[in-house]
Amino acid sequence: MQIIWQPKIALIFFLLIFFIIYFFYLSGEKKYKKDTFQTMAYFSGKTPSQNIKLQNIYWGFFEDFKKLYMFLAKIQKENSNDYIFLFILGSIIFLLALSL
Repeated sequence: MQIIWQPKIALIFFLLIFFIIYFFYLSGEKKYKKDTFQTMAYFSGKTPSQNIKLQNIYWGFFEDFKKLYMFLAKIQKENSNDYIFLFILGSIIFLLALSL
């Protein structure tokens, strides 16, 4: 099967995606006010002090993904070659999965 680049189909696809996203945007909450109490994290009980660490607010989220964080911290060497290798490896795995 030969895949041919069809710019008209791609343009229609991206416009369709844009309008779907825009529809969801328009159907959002109209009363939302940025930089007010509505954007603050919810705490039951007493109002906490202002200097709460992020790890305390999202403790359950961090606990659930602790194994993933530890794995990513081990492979992270701050070397761009490693990132490029992992990107290419992930792309190959993704393309192989698509071809099945």
